[in-house]
Amino acid sequence: MNAEGTQVTAVDRFVILNGTLCGPELWTGFERRLHSASVSFEYPEITDGRSVLEIARTIGAALPAAGSNWLLGYSLGGIVALEAARLFADRLAGLILVCANADGQTEAKDRALGERLDYLADRGIEAVFDDLLLPAYFGASLPRFREQAEAIKRSGIGLGEAVYRNQLKTLATRRDQHAYLSTLRIPTLIVYGEEDTLCTPAQNRAMGASIPNSVIHRCDGVGHALPLLRHEELAGHVATFMSFDRSS
Repeated sequence: MNAEGTQVTAVDRFVILNGTLCGPELWTGFERRLHSASVSFEYPEITDGRSVLEIARTIGAALPAAGSNWLLGYSLGGIVALEAARLFADRLAGLILVCANADGQTEAKDRALGERLDYLADRGIEAVFDDLLLPAYFGASLPRFREQAEAIKRSGIGLGEAVYRNQLKTLATRRDQHAYLSTLRIPTLIVYGEEDTLCTPAQNRAMGASIPNSVIHRCDGVGHALPLLRHEELAGHVATFMSFDRSS
């Protein structure tokens, strides 16, 4: 049992696929809440600009055939996780999607991507965070969580402009996964923020309605920054979903 009173057992490997310009620091509170000697947390690389399909194949192929592999995808990572689950369902004990969606790329999204690349070229990565990313992640709550927002910004700037360009190019290769969702048979948890404007409640609910063996939870009063601002709530949903032995 850890210092915060949560005991976790019978889990071998927790594979976390991160969001755009997010580092492992985003998950510090989540890891602390689920800490156990039987759990390992891994963060595969999704920053090199390959296609969603190619990244998913690389990640899935690296999963051991034996043991418990729990795949958690957040935002961009959720899009990759859906593809990996389609290809390697037999290697997964379960799938966890946080603030994700199953939509494909469209012409409108291509235009928006081009605009973001232009903004990056004209203004730089710091302006991208101040003007585009942080307002989208935090919404109206940004002034109340300025310290947390600055931490995300520092981490993202540390990853650099090339990573942002690569991840936008990766997003451009996403395909519509809705037809596949009804064939997904592994246990799936979907957690979303009611105020999320990037991966909207409607998009998350649509995934939950299509995946047969799924559980869906809404977190009120939070948007896309859910893993940072509601890590205890998220960890609680994950622990229950994974049938962890928990006490308070």
